[in-house]
Amino acid sequence: MSVLTLTKVPDCEALIADDLRTWFDTDQKFSNLFPGVNLKISTDHPFVNLMQQSVPDTGKYDTTGFPCLTVIDTNFNKLVETPVAPETVRLLPSLIDEIKAGGRNKFIMSKQALAELEAAFEGQEFLRAEGYQTLRRTQIAMEIWTTNKVQKDKTFDLVSAYLFGPNRFSQHTDNEVIIEEESVTGEKSGIYNMDFGEILYGGMLRFTCAYSVGYYIVREFTIGRVVEVQVHGMVGGVD
Repeated sequence: MSVLTLTKVPDCEALIADDLRTWFDTDQKFSNLFPGVNLKISTDHPFVNLMQQSVPDTGKYDTTGFPCLTVIDTNFNKLVETPVAPETVRLLPSLIDEIKAGGRNKFIMSKQALAELEAAFEGQEFLRAEGYQTLRRTQIAMEIWTTNKVQKDKTFDLVSAYLFGPNRFSQHTDNEVIIEEESVTGEKSGIYNMDFGEILYGGMLRFTCAYSVGYYIVREFTIGRVVEVQVHGMVGGVD
């Protein structure tokens, strides 16, 4: 088997946006709360689309892309107190299914490398990899923009409920991303924009996430005694 590199870097923006999108649709039923209104949740700032429009003769831009909630990763750093130590891990075949089912927001891997990794699992219970894992912390900003103040206020309150409620723990259990509840701050009112022909009402929430990052090289090894702890298709091991 040729040497394969496995890089695990959770995309906090995308993972949180995906989870919020499902939460607003299924748990909160936002379209029932505001009939005919579709809340757009993404990692792209809505003003980018507005600035791409030609200036209309009326001075009023097309704001059909609102209301919207944007998740933005603003700053990251390595946790200083976190040591970086070499480790050996087992990769389980379930890792392939995880990456195919949306794990590209957690792993950086080309289609060719994924195919080579899948082929390497043929006839194997697991593969062994060497590398290291460390922790990072990043600042996340959520911007809410609507043409309706009531929609903005209710969206702010619902996002707050998500950040302070039990739903945030799914990021930890599913993606190894920890939303630090005590770091949540925000501005619910007093943010406006009038550059696009009408009043846009804004809200802002900020918080900190801690997440694990790993870099591994998959090789062929002689298997020895291993102590196992399974985490999402990756099993830590010590000879």
